[in-house]
Amino acid sequence: MSLATTLAPDSGAVPIPTAHRKRGARVCDACRAQRSRCSGETPSCARCQGLGIPCCYTLSIRQYRAEQRHRKRPGLTENDAVARSVHSIEVSSSLGCSQQIIRQHTDAYFEFIHPVPVYGFLHRADFLAQYSSGTVSTALLLAVCSVTSRFLSTAYQSAGQVRSWVELAETMVFQSLGKTSLASIQTLIILAMYRGHNN
Repeated sequence: MSLATTLAPDSGAVPIPTAHRKRGARVCDACRAQRSRCSGETPSCARCQGLGIPCCYTLSIRQYRAEQRHRKRPGLTENDAVARSVHSIEVSSSLGCSQQIIRQHTDAYFEFIHPVPVYGFLHRADFLAQYSSGTVSTALLLAVCSVTSRFLSTAYQSAGQVRSWVELAETMVFQSLGKTSLASIQTLIILAMYRGHNN
């Protein structure tokens, strides 16, 4: 904890120490789940080392706060929560793989493709918050998973499965051409990248 000094008014410049709280830059998943203080050290924080448990940093503080803001939006009912969980199941079934693998694809997108200026239009924290809350566009998620398939192990997917993701995403976008959205445009740009690299 750092201490700063301030001067008391009308007291002849007597320093008064004031404490400033220092926030950690990162919080690991285990400490976040238990709402415990995290030292933020890598590869393992002090708490996880002491308990002998695996230490993993999935979200930065900014991403975590964006996700929490989306979860705590006013006016959400139990029906909304059910609809979001149904959406997540539909997305997983559309891709034919688990949510863990979908997350690997999204991480690969932001690691390998997002740094290229032309493809830096997706905001990581917002995209992950939408994915977590079940509001992300299914077509956009299919496009992201398709274009990142070459960066990941193909043990769980075939070229035919990736092609089916692309075709499904294209079908969804073309069916909604009358009501164009930002997500549709982003999907088309990513699909164009996939087609450019694979044709």
